[in-house]
Order: sequence, then structure tokens, then C-alpha cells
Amino acid sequence: MTKDSDKKILRPSQTLLDLLGFIPEKPVISREINLTKITGNYTPLPMIKELLGIIKRFYGETIGELFEQKFSLVTHESLENSRVHGSKKGRKYGITLYLCKRGTISGFWDDGEFFRGRGIKEQFESRTKIREEQFELAEDDERAGRMGAQTIYGYADIIEVDNKEGVLWLGQRVSQQ
Repeated sequence: MTKDSDKKILRPSQTLLDLLGFIPEKPVISREINLTKITGNYTPLPMIKELLGIIKRFYGETIGELFEQKFSLVTHESLENSRVHGSKKGRKYGITLYLCKRGTISGFWDDGEFFRGRGIKEQFESRTKIREEQFELAEDDERAGRMGAQTIYGYADIIEVDNKEGVLWLGQRVSQQ
């Protein structure tokens, strides 16, 4: 896993930044996973735990257990989707995380083309069920195409797709103020 140095930092739309209260002087966290450099099975759980630690330090104890669960589920599912469907099983993928006044913005990207399609942008932003035939189903994931998008739809407060950069942006509010 590569950390923040020497990587292009992706940026969500100004609308999403404004909705969640972007703080320009706060750092943006970026993590990259290169499966060609990892031996054995990879799980994103240690990275998710690290990101939750950063989030807790930023917001304090105000985030609560429900936010932690929602963030963990959405992040795990989005990274797994990138690994299985987008990264073409062996290339790079990752997350860019913005910590804002009212919540987090997570950008999930990979070396694939899935989020570059116009139809996918419309489907995700309208939270339309994804048909299984839209995915190249992974042999090791029998639930592929059935639960991934529904988990993302259910736990992300805001969904945007940047189909030029191929990034799924998810906004999650820390509190429902």
C-alpha cells in the first residue's frame, strides 16, 4: 500500500465539497493498493482501520458507532469492487479521503473503465440497481453484482461519479444536522 507521496490527488466536484463543508487547509488522505506487489490474499481491513483512526482523531468522539459501521461497509465494498471488477485483477486501485466539516468524501478509483461509462454515472447517481450482466463476475465472488452497489446506495448519503477520471465519489455525513 502506497501512502500520500508522489500521487495525483483527485478532487471531487465543488458541489460535493460545498455540501460537506470542505476545509482547504486540512490534508487530503490518499492510499493506493498495487496488487502486483502483494503476495497472498489482500484484505483492505487494516487500511480501513487506519482511515477510521484518522477520522476519529479529526472529528473526536462525535462520529459514533453507526458512522464507523457505515464508513467501514461502504469503504470495504467500494475497494472490493475496485479490486474485483475495475483493477483487472492485478493493477492499482485506491481511495482518496477528504475530511470536511459535516462529513467525509471518499473517492474510489482503479485502473479499469467501469466508472468512465456515461450509463454507469447515471445508474449510480440515481441509485438504480446494477444488472449482473454489467459486471465481469469474479469466480471467487458469488455475490458480485448483487450486494455491492446496494450496500453503497444504502450507506452513502451522496453519490457522484466522475466519468472523466473514473472515480466513484461518496459523501457520508458525520451527523444528520
